[in-house]
Amino acid sequence: MRRGLRDDLPGRRRAALTIHVGRGPARSIHGVLAAQRIEGTARANDLFRLEVRLVPTLYRLRLRRDTRIFQDLDVLQIVGRVLTLGRVPFKVLAQGPFRPLEYCVQYRETDYDFVARLLAEHGIFYWFEQPKGPALDRSAVETLVLADHASQYPALDGDTLSFQREAESLESAQGDVYAFAWVDTLRSNVATQGGFDFVNPMVPYRVTQRAADLDLDWAPQAGDIDLESYTHHDEYLRTRVANRTARLALKQLHLRRLRGAGASYRQDLAPGLRFDLDDHPVTEFNREYVVHEVSHEVTVPEVVGLTSGRAPKPVYRNRFRCGPHDVEYLAKAPGRRLQQVSETAIVVGPAGEEIYTDEHGRIKVQFHWDREGRRDEHSSCWVRVSHAWAGAGWGTQFIPRIGMEVIVAFLEGDTDRPVVIGCLYNGMCGMPFPVPIEKSRSGIRTASLENGVGHNELSFEDRRGAEQVFLHAWRDLDEVVGNDHSRDVERDATITVGRDRAVKVKGDRVDETAGAASEVVLGDRSARVGGRESVVVGGSASTEVVGDRVTRVGGDERTVVVGGDVRTVSADRSARVLGTDTVTVGRHDAPRSFVLHVEDCTLLSSADTTEIVAQKSIALRCGSSTILMTPDSIQIVAAEVVLQGKGARMKLADDAMQALVGGGVQLVADELVLKSSGRGCESTPTPRSTGRR
Repeated sequence: MRRGLRDDLPGRRRAALTIHVGRGPARSIHGVLAAQRIEGTARANDLFRLEVRLVPTLYRLRLRRDTRIFQDLDVLQIVGRVLTLGRVPFKVLAQGPFRPLEYCVQYRETDYDFVARLLAEHGIFYWFEQPKGPALDRSAVETLVLADHASQYPALDGDTLSFQREAESLESAQGDVYAFAWVDTLRSNVATQGGFDFVNPMVPYRVTQRAADLDLDWAPQAGDIDLESYTHHDEYLRTRVANRTARLALKQLHLRRLRGAGASYRQDLAPGLRFDLDDHPVTEFNREYVVHEVSHEVTVPEVVGLTSGRAPKPVYRNRFRCGPHDVEYLAKAPGRRLQQVSETAIVVGPAGEEIYTDEHGRIKVQFHWDREGRRDEHSSCWVRVSHAWAGAGWGTQFIPRIGMEVIVAFLEGDTDRPVVIGCLYNGMCGMPFPVPIEKSRSGIRTASLENGVGHNELSFEDRRGAEQVFLHAWRDLDEVVGNDHSRDVERDATITVGRDRAVKVKGDRVDETAGAASEVVLGDRSARVGGRESVVVGGSASTEVVGDRVTRVGGDERTVVVGGDVRTVSADRSARVLGTDTVTVGRHDAPRSFVLHVEDCTLLSSADTTEIVAQKSIALRCGSSTILMTPDSIQIVAAEVVLQGKGARMKLADDAMQALVGGGVQLVADELVLKSSGRGCESTPTPRSTGRR
């Protein structure tokens, strides 16, 4: 090689290796140059030694590393997207079914490792289908074939290979395969998959697959003990999926249990091709196989000179590994990816929402490394949130809000299973209590939704001498106590109610004030006592009513005054008694007086009889005039006494009595005596007169 070396830089050009030695059709292996080594020589002919490394197009995915999220896609859709972006031609024979993956993360993996892991996890194997046509056609590209069942293996051209032990020379060899061995190793014969579903936490998910139950010719019979392989992972949540996964796990455990190893001259032997072995002296070996691996070996005699004229005779042979044709050649089950890291992310959701969650309190987040997310409800799967307590309808509940920065961990180190374990303050979301100014205050402060400016708060001030528990409700504060409620205030207590206040006590109520008590009601006051009311005042009691006062007693009223009773009415007073009015002054053994004093007139009236009763006497006085009634007499004393009738009038004044009668005067008595100073008149059965006329 003397020119054009830079045109063949690794990865820049496609290449093909064609093998056509001895018997059989030519074999071309297509790919891209991954590496080349050019070494000059000291010979005068100026030749170069060129070493190249030819790899499949798929190899280039080893050089693409990414961290990204796939959602609600099945494994073939995810792999297809990665292969398409990597410009790897592929063909799908796999039929599945494959369930959509709610959340699948390529985390700091190369595209190749990511694809290989997904294919292995879902039981998909692959081989390369080489293009047909001229090997020098640079547009020809090998195709990656994806399959999931052994029946999808293609057959080798002339699918029967004959066996003959290695001959002394290639020309004398009559068979295709000249060496073959079969290996059977001990493997686990039981695979059990377990899982946990947080929606049904009390339902155990465990599925067991036994090798003896597999419908395969090579399946071993159960021995005296189960060689069980048990794995547990939350990914296996549904029975149908778990059944498939357990079967897959068992097949992967038996991947290299039965393996054949041989050597042949067939240059068209390639992984993924089925062939029948024939003419082997061990008849059990004469059956159908599928090729797993092929190592090609071509020996070309060293060129001794450009002008030697001798044509070298290359020699080709290969070594291969194979397995039963009815067994899928699966990749070894990948170990769980343990990403023991915690990352921060931003809580996201639909535009216009402040809290976005589902019935399980899960949220959506966007990681800082996510280049494809749009900070909306499609940025991640639903992510569970850790709480301080989580019981059956009880515990703590703080749902992170959109825009918050949260700490995300991964269960069992699996990035497909994120969980939020905390929140962080940042430059956009500052602390509720500014530090270091309020560094001694701890607590909880929420924020009103829908662009509100309010907040609720429970905080604790621990600064010495200023210790405080602060409770703030922006609007309503509801307090429910199932049993007793006690409050002990060592000093003052102040309650300010901006509007109305209602207190309802279903049982008894006791208010005790050791000192003075003052109540000021600037508006109306109404008190209603459904039962009895008792008020005891140890000292004096004073009631002042600036306006009117109305007292209504539905039953009897009794007032007992141990001392004196003084009442002053500044205006008129009116009392109406619909029944009998009785006033008793004093007792029989302790008589007392009743005094009524009126500065003006006194009017006493009754609709019927008015009766004044006294045991000893009744006296009416007006000035010097009196009327004295005793049980024995009535005495009228006055300067003038006038008895006035309708037609008669009698007047007693000075020393005379004058009677004016318009009609007759009739005096009826058993004996009538009229006397004067000089004469008299006596009425007897025989009337007579004495004295002067």
